[in-house]
Amino acid sequence: MNVLLAYGISIGVLAAIFMAIDYVLNLPGVPYFLQIISFATFVGWATYYAIGDKHNGMIKGWCCNANGAFWGFMTVLLYGLTVNIWSFPGVIVFWLFICVSCIIVCLCANVKLLSFIPGGFFGMATFYGFANIKGDFGIEVLIACIISLWFGGLFGWLSDLGAGVLIGKPKDDAAE
Repeated sequence: MNVLLAYGISIGVLAAIFMAIDYVLNLPGVPYFLQIISFATFVGWATYYAIGDKHNGMIKGWCCNANGAFWGFMTVLLYGLTVNIWSFPGVIVFWLFICVSCIIVCLCANVKLLSFIPGGFFGMATFYGFANIKGDFGIEVLIACIISLWFGGLFGWLSDLGAGVLIGKPKDDAAE
């Protein structure tokens, strides 16, 4: 089977399965922090393919995405704690915290598991996007964001394995 067709089928089938899971986890009564964010999952999925490296790439993607989401959360948290204290306009404080958090995400790349800098920014942007959609910037949003990104890494890895099966390669050689 053609490699691109195999990946298309594997990703498409798993995306449909994921969307069914997403629907169930977003039904009324499901705890807020368990609600999956579909766009965040696809960002985590894309992170997996951007990193490559199979299982190790999935773990690295999880760490980088979570790191970025955490620093996005910290930016908003610190902004909320200081905006009423400082005398200059609050938006400038937010810009400063964003600047510092971006520097931190880049410096975190000194740690091997956090060395995929785009993954950190994917996580940060995903947190900001989800928090903006929900109108809430609390810890529950951070947890839901990280869980959703992690689902994406897992589904990326599974789709990589599925494509490997379809093209007849051993699991270790999928997506090379």
